[in-house]
Order: sequence, then structure tokens, then C-alpha cells
Amino acid sequence: MNQYYKQTKGLLVIGFIFVLLGQTSQASLIGTELSIQIAFALDASEPVEITEFLDTPAVVGPGVEFPDLVTTTGVDTNIAINAGEDFLEMEIENRGIAFGVGDILEFRFTFDSNPPVEITSATIDTSVTTLGLGENFAGPLSQSNLMFSGNQLTIGVAGLSFNTAEESTFLRIDIASVPVPTALWLFGTGILGLLRVKHCRAV
Repeated sequence: MNQYYKQTKGLLVIGFIFVLLGQTSQASLIGTELSIQIAFALDASEPVEITEFLDTPAVVGPGVEFPDLVTTTGVDTNIAINAGEDFLEMEIENRGIAFGVGDILEFRFTFDSNPPVEITSATIDTSVTTLGLGENFAGPLSQSNLMFSGNQLTIGVAGLSFNTAEESTFLRIDIASVPVPTALWLFGTGILGLLRVKHCRAV
């Protein structure tokens, strides 16, 4: 009996180590399937609508996952979207001064994989980003425009200005993610379950 509990205690310790490793190790976005949703409103008084693109390409590096994405949400917009190991880039063709009324409110990106990843931080790369640097209807682009939960990243763009000095506007977000610890914990508890069955049969 004592030997059984010693084995159980040892496996519990191993399980906690797995969890800690999952929380501290950096995950790569390469190989995840990237899906995109766009939130928009045709008018300030209208409810927010969501459109989703059916394509869910795998993130590769190098390579552009969405080289020529055309949105038809109120105002047509040509966008190229590129993701890599730890970043997301958008190049937006200028078509006016800014994202205005009856326009796109936010982009929602989901990185699906098995095992899943969890985004732990998202940071604007200000050295190359030109979105929101001009005169904005809703203040300049800042970290408050970024939200992340689980494997989803949301970028709010309502009222942000385009880079009118060039033909297109650029945005780069640096992303940190980790493997979901739950998957590792389930592995550990599975071992404990097998050991329990073995013990019961022995008794």
C-alpha cells in the first residue's frame, strides 16, 4: 500500500512539472489554422454584424496566408494578412482617410491547433506600424485596441486613420503564446488512472 502511494505521489509531482513546463514554454503559431471574422456596422444606429471567411489556411513561414483578401462589409477593402511563428501582419490598401462610419469595427483572428495554444501577450510593433498615426476619429492606435483570450486575437480599428502618405497602411502585432496546460495535465491524470486500475486489479 505504501509503495502505491509513493508511486502516486511521484506521478503527481511529474504532473505538476508538466503543467509548469506548459506555462513557461513558448508555442509557435506555425501550423495553426488561421480563421478571420470581421465585425462591422453599416450605420452607427445599426447593430454590429459579423462576417466570417471560409478559408482557414495553415500558418506557414515564410508565406502569406491571405495575399488578397477583399472585404465587402460596407466599404470594400483590399487586405493582405501574413502570420508567422510569433507575429501577425496586415497590409491595408488605402481607400479614404480612415475606418469611418458604416465601416469595419474590428478584426478577429483565431489560431486553431491540436493541442491548442493560448495567447499570453499581443504587442504593437511601433517601428513598422503606420495604422492610426494620422488624424483619428477615435484616438491613436494603442494597446487598448488589442484584446486576446484563449487562441483568439481581436484588433479594434474603428476610427483609425490610414497612412495617406503611401498607397497602403501597415500593422504588425507581436504575439506570444504557450501550449494549453490542460492538455499536459490530462496526460498526467491519464497515467494516474491507469495506475489506479492496475492497483485495484492487484488487490
